[in-house]
Amino acid sequence: MKKIILENKLTFILFLGAHLLAIFFTQGHLHPDEHFQILEFLNFKLNHSPASDLPWEYHQQMRSWFLPFIYYIISKIFISFNIISFFIHTFFFKSISVALGIWATLSSLEHFLPTVPAKFQKSFINLTTLLWFLPFIHSRISTEAISSSILLLGIIFSLKNTPKKQLVGGLMLGLAFIIRFQIVFIIFPFLCFNSRNGKLILRLLMGILSAYVIGFFINWWGYEKP
Repeated sequence: MKKIILENKLTFILFLGAHLLAIFFTQGHLHPDEHFQILEFLNFKLNHSPASDLPWEYHQQMRSWFLPFIYYIISKIFISFNIISFFIHTFFFKSISVALGIWATLSSLEHFLPTVPAKFQKSFINLTTLLWFLPFIHSRISTEAISSSILLLGIIFSLKNTPKKQLVGGLMLGLAFIIRFQIVFIIFPFLCFNSRNGKLILRLLMGILSAYVIGFFINWWGYEKP
């Protein structure tokens, strides 16, 4: 990967620069769920708003608490240092989302570039890193953006040849699922496609099950009941 970056310095400077700018200048929410299903859940756990102010999905226990739980831990750390501005908190949340997006993009580039014919590799690098909407999507704290990054990382780790990385891949696929349940429509075909590799499927399912158990207990914490 280092060689690829050194040979395409300008491309990667633009790639990283655009993502850094997105952290600073991306404002508001792309969809109301980004605020009401994540930040308001967090706000409730921080005792800043009552449960009656939360959307109906909370009362029906339809939403995952995974992201609010992660952000809750981060906010509690900030608050312990008397950093109470929620603007600072959300800036850090966006930074995490961007870091995941960059990691997923670079990992996919490293994994798939060798499969691309040499004459198209430059174009592949530019298209993978310079798509105009990537910084905007990666800087969101929406379930769609974060689960997509984790899904891509999960697929790449699943395709590695070491059992430990495949287990990590399964765990990431599971985390992508508990963050955004609809992503099962990508995970299930991926598992079917690799169904002839019994050992791989077993490791992936173990990772997915582990993520599900983690999600179960986090939701229990969030809803205060199983």
